[in-house]
Amino acid sequence: MIQLGISEKVAIVVQCISSFVTGFAVAYARSWRLSLALSSILPCIAIAGGVMNMFESRYTKLSLKHIADAGSLAEEDISTIRTAHAFGNQHVFTALYDSHIASSHKLDVKSAAASGIGLSCLFFVVYAMYGLAFNFGTTLVIHGHATVGIIVNVIIAILIGSTSLAMMASELQG
Repeated sequence: MIQLGISEKVAIVVQCISSFVTGFAVAYARSWRLSLALSSILPCIAIAGGVMNMFESRYTKLSLKHIADAGSLAEEDISTIRTAHAFGNQHVFTALYDSHIASSHKLDVKSAAASGIGLSCLFFVVYAMYGLAFNFGTTLVIHGHATVGIIVNVIIAILIGSTSLAMMASELQG
């Protein structure tokens, strides 16, 4: 089971690295000037993706801990149902179970908020890259250093390479 999970992650990481290298190689081969300018988004994408993954994994881990605690409490209560019913402790166990579930729900809401904020930052960086690419690309077209097709080719290649690098971060986490 562990071997299957590890081998799958290794394949995905190799795919992401090869997409990153290939995307940037194609971009630099087509127009090194535009590629160099667009490479400035790499740290922004890495930081936004890394922070988003950090918060999401932290909240998800804590939420799963609360769910596991609630499950073990329910299992314990079901196994001793006669004793719990004899002493009238159903309300106590129900309140404990509900508190674990409520804590898990709060953490899930925080995880969703972190995901939303992280994705909005990631999309802001991508749209800022589009703005930079079209602005600098127009300058390159006016001066005769590139064509519109080369500009679009470089944008797509850099975007694919950067996105694969951001996807690799989630695969490298435990």
